Amino acid sequence: MISKFPKIIHTLRYLKAKQLLFYILRRALPAKKVEARPGLSCRRLKLVHGPVAIESGGAAPGEFRFLNKRMNLGENLRSLDWSPADASRLWQYNLHYFDYLRDPDRSVENGLALVNSWITKNVQGSRPGWEAFTASLRIVNWVQFALTRCDEEAALQFQASLFEQALWLEKNDEKHILANHYFENLKALFFAGCYLQGVEAERWLHRAKIEIIEQLDEQILADGGHYERSPQYHSLMLENILDIYALSSSNPGLVEGSFTTDVKKYAIRALDYLNTI
Repeated sequence: MISKFPKIIHTLRYLKAKQLLFYILRRALPAKKVEARPGLSCRRLKLVHGPVAIESGGAAPGEFRFLNKRMNLGENLRSLDWSPADASRLWQYNLHYFDYLRDPDRSVENGLALVNSWITKNVQGSRPGWEAFTASLRIVNWVQFALTRCDEEAALQFQASLFEQALWLEKNDEKHILANHYFENLKALFFAGCYLQGVEAERWLHRAKIEIIEQLDEQILADGGHYERSPQYHSLMLENILDIYALSSSNPGLVEGSFTTDVKKYAIRALDYLNTI
């Protein structure tokens, strides 16, 4: 421990005071529980430009490929194992992200069956499904799925869970990590706030609009590059910015024009940087 002390000090000196405080709180206190409320409704939104399509390697209903590892988790999706023991933790994370809903070759029926299976098999607070980063990516993927591939009746199947996850995320965000993790939290609250209706959704949307611009101002440097200085992270952040811009610009009456204009400004800078490198 003594030999590691200089490294620990060197790491801690870069943390913000509030970041260190939240790190202590997140480690010392249990995750806050939330309860969904009945009578939810959603807004009628458009999404002119859908998310980037992916190929998920799912020839069978319960088949997935992440990190160059293909696994078939079974044909009965109701009893699907969401934490397979022979898969790495990162592989399991990808299973809970639901990026595969963006695979045009994965049917809507299969996507809905997987969503309903997840709701049934993953109780609030369980890991890795209810970790903040995992929940953030899943919330966005579910909203995009509802707006681009589902009809309103089908989307009703997971609105209550979507609300519960967003409410939970609001109380268990990653202020202790910040950077791209916290931006994913804010993006998820923005999507949930746009899609759902009610006082909670308005609160998420109000917070996200303010803090997304604050984080973009901090994380996107003058040259347009992301401050973590990794081409991979830059590309992931750029996709986040474009997703937010797509939803905002497709629904001009939902957010004030200055927000959409600011997001577009950062998107252009980040695109220019990626083209440059």
